[in-house]
Amino acid sequence: MKILLHYNSYRQLEEYTLSSQFFNRSEFLKQNASVLVCCNNENISVEELAKRCQYQCKTEIVKTTNTGWFGGQFTSISETFHKFSDYDYVVHFTPDVYIVDDRPLIQLLEEELHTDNAMILDYHPYHADCNISF
Repeated sequence: MKILLHYNSYRQLEEYTLSSQFFNRSEFLKQNASVLVCCNNENISVEELAKRCQYQCKTEIVKTTNTGWFGGQFTSISETFHKFSDYDYVVHFTPDVYIVDDRPLIQLLEEELHTDNAMILDYHPYHADCNISF
């Protein structure tokens, strides 16, 4: 199972430090995931992000176009979409969403591996009525 964790941000730095610390607690993620960090803030360098993004896996940091608060995540996905084809799953995050317990994510990915769903939106393991799949 190949997983890409796709992060999109503008000004989050400390959040990447915490995010990578939580990520590194998961043997599953370290063995099965890569991380793509997209930042659209011209005042934050790739080097500064690299200092914060200490994920123990293949990690790529790219600068994306700043299209504003409402469009940033969509532009980030659009500009990096060509990288997704190498993966079984692409999970979109913001850096202030931490994987403190990898079990619900693992369960979801294992369950979805054998379905025809192309996309899952707003997965809530404890609130199944909120889940949308298509």
